[in-house]
Parts: sequence; structure tokens; C-alpha cells
Amino acid sequence: MRLIALYTIFNEEDYIEDSLRSIIDEVEGIAILLGDKPFRNLEIKPDRTEEIINGLEDIDNKIVLNKYSVNFLDENDSFYLQAGNLGLDFIKTNFPDVTHLLRVDGDEVWNQKDLISLKEIVEENPEYGQFETFCYTYWKTPEFIVHPIESARFPVISRVNSETKFELIKEGCNRYTNEFPSLNVDKSIKFHHFGYAKEDSKILQKIRIGDYHSKVNPDWFEKVWLKQNSDPFMENLHPIYPESYKRIIRQNLKEFPEVMRGRIKGKFRLESYNKTIDLGDRGYIRIN
Repeated sequence: MRLIALYTIFNEEDYIEDSLRSIIDEVEGIAILLGDKPFRNLEIKPDRTEEIINGLEDIDNKIVLNKYSVNFLDENDSFYLQAGNLGLDFIKTNFPDVTHLLRVDGDEVWNQKDLISLKEIVEENPEYGQFETFCYTYWKTPEFIVHPIESARFPVISRVNSETKFELIKEGCNRYTNEFPSLNVDKSIKFHHFGYAKEDSKILQKIRIGDYHSKVNPDWFEKVWLKQNSDPFMENLHPIYPESYKRIIRQNLKEFPEVMRGRIKGKFRLESYNKTIDLGDRGYIRIN
């Protein structure tokens, strides 16, 4: 198997280094498409993503970075559809012997053992073309996760051949497909999604620039995201499909990504908390 990772990103300075470091030893190459605009056609200043990628140690020269200009046909044109098709072409051009694609976002991090296990499953099941798994979704800080565990909305690994194409299945769901069926991998294999483990201003930007911005529930930022600071037992938290983020629990640190252990303590401090909030059996919010 010749596995190539694909990133199609914009402004991912918070976790891109962790993400790249977590997969670089388990892939044959990494293709990064770095756009000059966010998911919507808005003028937002680029952050330090490019600087961080260029500063990462890459002894085996696995990383290929391509900056490109996002050209929207109209205000409803999809960044995901453009980037998905560009990414597939980019991989085939720069890694012509690719057999499988690992799709990664800039705020997704893997434990090495999980990625190794997933690769073994792929090699043991050649009759399948897509492999879907689960993820821990972190909430506000790396100490807390959404419960129950979230199923990824797209295959994490896809076979690449002449039949492979990128499709929008439905709102907020897109995937690489081919003529082979999909396999749902059990919950023992997970990646770590930090898209909601960010400061308030970045969450506000996230819901403004995403492809799904028109679907976000009105006042979600004020009535859910901010209010949950003072009501940690609040339920139904997702900005579009509330019940899919049922509640928040404390993460088991044994499950935390290896590349992030030992350096995360103290990095995240929510200014809106002014004391430790006891969560009983669910743990507590620790202010450093």
C-alpha cells in the first residue's frame, strides 16, 4: 500500500504541527493544499499556517506544499468541492504511485497505534475502497470531549484509482468514492478532532466561514457556546444538529495523542471561567 495524506486547509495554525507530526512516520507522502481564502468567499487575513509547515522537520522530504488561489464561481460555490477535486489531481501528479489517500484536516491528530491498526485493516480488506472510523471531538480545551463519541462524516482512507472522484453527498458531508464498498471500522480506532477546542474568537470565525454557515442555529454562539461556560451540564450542543453533540465529558488522558502529551498543560485557559467547576463523576474544569 502506498498511502498519501491529503490536507486542504486555510488558517490552521493551532494544530497543524501536531497533526503533521502525528502522521508523518506512517505515510509515504503528505500533500498540502493551502488556500488563500476560507471556505466562503470572505477576505480574512492568513495566519501562521504556512510558516509552521515550512518550519517542520521533514528529513525524508515527504511534505509537498502547494499554495493556490480559491476561485469561487458565486457566493454559493463550495470550497470543499473545489479543494477536493484539486487535491485528488495534486496527489496523482506528485505521487503517481499512490494507492490510498488518507484525508486529514488541519485540526485532526492521530495516535500512531491507531493509524497503524487502520492501515492493517485496509491491507487485510482489499475488497473495500473506503474506510470509515470514529473520532474524539474536543470541546473548548483538550481536557474535554463530546459524548457519545462521534462518527466521522467521511471515509478516512480511500482507495485511489481511475474511478476515484470527490462528491458532495449532502450538506456538510463529502467524500472520495470509487467502485468499491465502504467498511465501517469499529470504535477502537479513532482520531482526535480539535475543531472546537479553540478560543471564542476562532469559534465565531469558524461558524462564519464554514460551508455550513447558513445552517447554523441562530444565536448558537451566545446561547450555547458561551452559556455552556456557566452551565457545564448543558446538553444538545452542536451548532447545526444539536443532539449529535449530546453532552461534554472529561477526556481520559491515556487516550490523548502522544505528540501532544507533556506540553499541553497550561496552554488553554478560558478567561470566562473564574473558578473550578466541580463536575462530580465527570471530572472537573481545572484552571491553571
